[in-house]
Amino acid sequence: MTMKHKMIYPIIIATVFSVTLISCVKDNLHDTPYPDKGTVEISTDWSDALSENDIPAVYFISVDGGEAVETKEKAFFHTEPMSPGKHNILAYNKPDAIGIDGTTARVDILEPGIINAMPGYLFSAMKQPEVIQDGNVQVLMPMKRHVCPVKLKLTLTGNNAKNIERIDAVLSGIIASVDLQTGATGDDNMSVIMNKCGHTATEVEMQCRVLGVTTGYPQLLTVSITMRDGHKEQTTSDLSVKLKTINTDMRPVELRADMDAPQNGVFGWIISDWIPMGNIDIDADMQ
Repeated sequence: MTMKHKMIYPIIIATVFSVTLISCVKDNLHDTPYPDKGTVEISTDWSDALSENDIPAVYFISVDGGEAVETKEKAFFHTEPMSPGKHNILAYNKPDAIGIDGTTARVDILEPGIINAMPGYLFSAMKQPEVIQDGNVQVLMPMKRHVCPVKLKLTLTGNNAKNIERIDAVLSGIIASVDLQTGATGDDNMSVIMNKCGHTATEVEMQCRVLGVTTGYPQLLTVSITMRDGHKEQTTSDLSVKLKTINTDMRPVELRADMDAPQNGVFGWIISDWIPMGNIDIDADMQ
């Protein structure tokens, strides 16, 4: 089972003075060179990442809705101290296939109703520290993961399984957006074309990464099969019960089922009930 890796990186919001002001330091009456303002020292906690490789090398800090500033190093310095009182500090990354508009993150749309099935891992954290005059406040930002990996494995059964030419699958009832500040997901009802990560004569593995599942809509997996002789069939499997916990628990989902291949002269075929797979390193398999 994948071990979580806790990485805490310090970020310091402080004043950067020019050389001409280097002589302007704190005096005996004040603790800082900016006695009427204060600073915030931030540490980021990436314990929610599935592996150390999923921790972004670059992320962003926005204060009070201002322009987000990119940080690559362990230490980050804000150009100005802040006035005393509460301030909103938002930290987040910008993964592949996810766009950021204000405080809303949205998965890229590939075509009407279809979003990217494999967006990068999105994290964010929001805190409202109380800045104190002539002092420094330390804040820990727990970076919450908003993307859950889903892996499905179909074992192909029946004498005709070797004659399957192609298998495609679409999963519906998927959320496409999330608020970076609150973690609240949108009410989108989108679909993803499952990404195939393996197909042999006896099994097919499919994967996707989702922000959540749409409440009020079923999560239906529509599987299309094409035989070598050109014969095509389609069936639908309801995964609503198996995926319902994603919105409250971002633990990776791994399911398996058996699928009977269409037999000669018989057009009907079914997928058995989906059951959890064993302890497979899903992050390693899904890169």
